[in-house]
Amino acid sequence: MWTTPEGHPFFGGTYFPPEAGLGRVGFRDLLQRLAAVWQDDRDGVMATAERAVKLMAAESAVQGTGRLSPDMPQRARAALAASHDDMQGGFGPAPKFPQPARLLFLLRGDDDAAAEMALFTLDEMARGGIHDQLGGGFHRYATDFDWRVPHFEKMLYDQALVGRAYLYAWQRTREARYAGVARRTLDFVLAGMRSGEGGFFSALGADSHVTHGDTGHMTEGAYYTWTLEQLTRALGDGPLRDRAMRHYGLSAQGNAIGDPLGEMAGRNVLYLAREAASADDGSDPEQDAAVITDIENRLLAARHQRPAVPVDDKIVAEWNGYMLTTLALAGRLLDEPRYIEAAKDAAGFLMQSLYDEASGTLHRDWRGGRRGVAGFSADYAAMAEGLLMLYKVTGERRWLRLSRSLVDSMLARFRDDAAGGFYLATADKQLWLREKPASDGASLAVNTVAIHVLLDLARLAGEPAYADLARQTAAWLQAQQDNNPAGMTYALIRWPEFLQPEPPG
Repeated sequence: MWTTPEGHPFFGGTYFPPEAGLGRVGFRDLLQRLAAVWQDDRDGVMATAERAVKLMAAESAVQGTGRLSPDMPQRARAALAASHDDMQGGFGPAPKFPQPARLLFLLRGDDDAAAEMALFTLDEMARGGIHDQLGGGFHRYATDFDWRVPHFEKMLYDQALVGRAYLYAWQRTREARYAGVARRTLDFVLAGMRSGEGGFFSALGADSHVTHGDTGHMTEGAYYTWTLEQLTRALGDGPLRDRAMRHYGLSAQGNAIGDPLGEMAGRNVLYLAREAASADDGSDPEQDAAVITDIENRLLAARHQRPAVPVDDKIVAEWNGYMLTTLALAGRLLDEPRYIEAAKDAAGFLMQSLYDEASGTLHRDWRGGRRGVAGFSADYAAMAEGLLMLYKVTGERRWLRLSRSLVDSMLARFRDDAAGGFYLATADKQLWLREKPASDGASLAVNTVAIHVLLDLARLAGEPAYADLARQTAAWLQAQQDNNPAGMTYALIRWPEFLQPEPPG
């Protein structure tokens, strides 16, 4: 079942919070319930839907006052502190999503206590099973409080945005562990999610076959989890296996105790066990580190022999835009030119394959030499942000020119000239509602990204009009999220710039 970034089940764009009592029902059960409601009261369902659409349209049409509240960041930090899990990190109950926009916001401000929440969460995530301890990268979410038992899908947007959070953690603290996680995440993407043309695939699946030759049912986490028998085959039944079991918190019976459905009985998820993070036999730390490296190499070699997880090889503009930004930033912050080169290669491919500069049309995705549908505003904004970051780190003006072209097309196609902000889709008479996203979740809302892009373009291109548009977008966002500032945290990173005095004319 699909879930919201907060872990609530939803179907067809309709959210079902936990109090609705649906639980983890299957698609068939949910479809049957919806079909029954539709058959019993079709007119009532349509009337309710029409009222809901009118209400949502009226809310998105609310105009900002233009006066931006200086306390929005402070109120967002207070709300995040109230929901912060002081024991295991993260915000709110299980299932736990990384929610990278919140982490980026907390890390970028001057509030050390707020930053500590983000750093603690990043430390707990890095130790947990949501982090692939062998191959690098992050799974989509954790089913438990401790980040130990994940839903094993790996999404490109998570690698880009969570990886970026570790980069900012390193920039803030200069503690090597954060740079290490960022490198492992980006190196995983370059090795396992990069197309031959240079762009990046959308996702790696959660389910795979247990053995080669299987043609039927696939099992979630089969590629990543370990039974005692599998560990013994890879490491033997002596001290090497024993050390691995202490280091990764493994047990003969399996350690996936946070699995809500009991689907992983007898299997182990690798995580870094606090109580056994180092050898307990008095051995030399350097020798122990060499032992752990040997264990990792043996386990990786064994894992590579398993049937691979399936790859969703769509190349999505929005998520690739996130990755451009993160790669270019990593190249600058970590002094790693190879990341910048990878970003340049991807940007060149994406703009050639997905963008028709003559018409200003950016396509949503690409697969096997064919473009997908016309893109959404989120595609334009994320790609424009990535190109601007490339310009910042390389000084190559082609990236600035292409970014500005995307932004101008986005303004022409998606901007709400009356209320401010950006619609997700272009005008279409078949749409009941033109959505105007205002909340960040697992990915970023177009209107929060647009603020970054417009402010940067105003400065880099020397065009103050873009800053005015950024302010108008911020005013609309504030009107939408005044009672929930923690929902627009990516925009709040740039909030202080709106509060500075206007330069003298």
